[in-house]
Amino acid sequence: MTIKRQLYVVTFLIDATCGAFVFAVGRLLAEESASLLSLGIVGAGAAAGWAIVALPAGQLSDRCGRRFTALLGASLLLICTVGSLVFQNFREPFLAFYFFCGIGAGASYAGLIPWLGDLDSGASRKDKTRTLMMFCFAWNLGLLGGKTAAGLLFVVNAFAPIVLAVLLSGAALILLLRLPSDASAPEPEPELALPAMAADQRLSVAFGRMCWVANIAGTCCVGIVMYLLSDLAVALDVSAPGQGLILGVMRVAVMVTYLVMHSSDFWHHRLKVIIGARLLGLAGLAVVCVATGSLGLLIGLSSLGCMLGFNYFSSLYYATSGSSDCRRGRACAVVEFTVSLGVVIGTLLGGFAGAALGVRAPYQAAFVVVVVMFILELLVFLFYVAPVHAAAKKRIPDTSNKGK
Repeated sequence: MTIKRQLYVVTFLIDATCGAFVFAVGRLLAEESASLLSLGIVGAGAAAGWAIVALPAGQLSDRCGRRFTALLGASLLLICTVGSLVFQNFREPFLAFYFFCGIGAGASYAGLIPWLGDLDSGASRKDKTRTLMMFCFAWNLGLLGGKTAAGLLFVVNAFAPIVLAVLLSGAALILLLRLPSDASAPEPEPELALPAMAADQRLSVAFGRMCWVANIAGTCCVGIVMYLLSDLAVALDVSAPGQGLILGVMRVAVMVTYLVMHSSDFWHHRLKVIIGARLLGLAGLAVVCVATGSLGLLIGLSSLGCMLGFNYFSSLYYATSGSSDCRRGRACAVVEFTVSLGVVIGTLLGGFAGAALGVRAPYQAAFVVVVVMFILELLVFLFYVAPVHAAAKKRIPDTSNKGK
């Protein structure tokens, strides 16, 4: 098995660990009749840990190596899952380990994503997007599989999902230990000599700035759906299996979006496609806000899933294609920081809105957030991306009529 495929397996294991652990903690609190606000605050804990560690871990990845950073994160993840199992009857230490679990997962990603980017250094666009697609498939399947298995195990024993998380994180750590060490710190690269290549890289950096804003808005919705959907589903008389099916279809919509984006390049550096994705996401949120049953939730969350898939895939593509080897860790870290920050904002905002205004309020608040951040995206394009785009066009010579 190649190094790249082993990294996909590690990604699957880490997200399966997080999926099982998040499910276990959330379900345990729900069984104790925790309030919607409490669920929101606790749910934001792991995402906050991820956000706190993202940027420092990205710097560490560039300075000390991808494998070292991923090993550090996986080790912390294992310690946290074991610790939560040991202190299962003590609320404060148990929730503290839950918080540090987010730090471990965030550090792992700070090593894994740029490591995959380094392996594709100098590769074609198709090879790069194929790597990103497989990475996104791996973490989505890991999250889905971890939650599904945790749901089945929870019936047997309330802490069985945490035992599963211990086993999965241990397997990820062992696999990382078996991988060969990467280059500890990529050397600074000379300036690109070809104007077209330099222009393309500058455009990726510029569009990456828009993706940062989009990630905060999109994952704000993720935080609400991940931690607070159960209340709305119960209010609409959607059964537990029905809720699981709806979330599964939403995840399928996300992965289909990844596949479409890998198979085409019409979306590269295109504002119109970004606008279309945002409108699709807003339409999905609007449907959720007025849904009266499972069909409305299915349609609305599937549309939202397409926007979320577009946001994350494009942000990773622009981060890896717009950065040099020696700065890839920091570029990818900013992506993970904005993603986790959005989850924190969404979970807290949704918890407060739901507690004060009812079960639909979190999704109405998410609609407003997406609109506001969309306006901010357009301002970023107008004042930052458009000048870069114009300069890039001027520096690329037109050879279409050469020799005529």
